[in-house]
Amino acid sequence: MKFHTGISFTSGLPLEELGNVIQLHDATYDYENEDEWIIGTCEGVDKIDICRTHLVSPIETKTTVLRYDFGEGSVIPSAALIQIVNRLTNIGVANIEVNGFDQWGKFLTQSFDEEFDP
Repeated sequence: MKFHTGISFTSGLPLEELGNVIQLHDATYDYENEDEWIIGTCEGVDKIDICRTHLVSPIETKTTVLRYDFGEGSVIPSAALIQIVNRLTNIGVANIEVNGFDQWGKFLTQSFDEEFDP
């Protein structure tokens, strides 16, 4: 069994626009010294956080989508994760990495371009 905790990719789009693309609802945007983020609900899953540094151009850094919680609360259900990735790939985002861990706690990273096995 695999538990997915996030995805990462590169995109030049503003976070608010990425939030619209993945259909993030009830979202709030904020930033501080180095990072910016937008947090909301997607596919019925709360605390979905799109974040990255704002010290460089967005295209020069990784953008991460994760669930802003701890332990089992940080898991993004596979159905929601697949919808998010599909919406991103529909606008041309490529080289998406899926992150998580297996039932033994081993960290996993898999390219979504590979055969994705949720």
